Amino acid sequence: MGSGASAEQRFRKPNARRVNLFNILQEMMKDTKREEDISDDHWQLLMKALEAEEHDDSQVKQLREELEKERAGRERAEDLVAKLQEYKDTMQEVLKAKGEMQAAMEKELAALRDMLQQKDEGVKKTEASAARSEAEVAAEDKEAAADCKDVHDAARKSLAAVRHFLREDPGAVDKRDEHKSTPLFPAARRGHGDVAQFLLAARANVNARNDFNDIPLDWAASSGHGDVMKILIDTAAQRSDQRILVEAEPSASHLEAKDGSGQTAS
Repeated sequence: MGSGASAEQRFRKPNARRVNLFNILQEMMKDTKREEDISDDHWQLLMKALEAEEHDDSQVKQLREELEKERAGRERAEDLVAKLQEYKDTMQEVLKAKGEMQAAMEKELAALRDMLQQKDEGVKKTEASAARSEAEVAAEDKEAAADCKDVHDAARKSLAAVRHFLREDPGAVDKRDEHKSTPLFPAARRGHGDVAQFLLAARANVNARNDFNDIPLDWAASSGHGDVMKILIDTAAQRSDQRILVEAEPSASHLEAKDGSGQTAS
């Protein structure tokens, strides 16, 4: 780079071409801030134009084009840096949002796992409690039936005793004794409404007759157990209605099969 007089001092003479070149130099200085920042190629080109006896406009034009290219290159570089920074900021925001979303999803999944685990534990506890309760009830029923020789004795005693015998043999619900009486007979005579309901729920025959031509209702009536009588009557009526409906179904189907003239359709 040249030394001695400054670029400004070189252009003090009122020469139109030099003033033009000085303007170019000023534009260069706006971008570079210092003479030392001007590239050697541009500086040599400028000095060559200044020192020539006859200034060639083509040199001035070339210098301006070179300066404009350099300025455009700097602007493109600055734009690229700005775009890269914007992209970086955008990606950081995206990653931040993605991280927050993932954290929220993991939190929800953890809560769901806890809820399912608690529900599973609750189900297991309920099942264990039910199994334990069933075992405990079975043990209590067995103890209650310890002094009963058969289901008829159990029906005279308690519901727990009857449950034990039916648990061991469900078919004993209508078991006959030496007089052809079922367990429902002694339950009706003793007024054990809960036993009667349990036996009837197990499909005991409400109208079973023994050797004396009695039914359980007769035994309940002879002992004055009105509550058991009501249970037996209601059950008999309900089953009678059900039987009537069942028996009516074939008749209804038969009627539907007849044609409009009242004749059975072939």
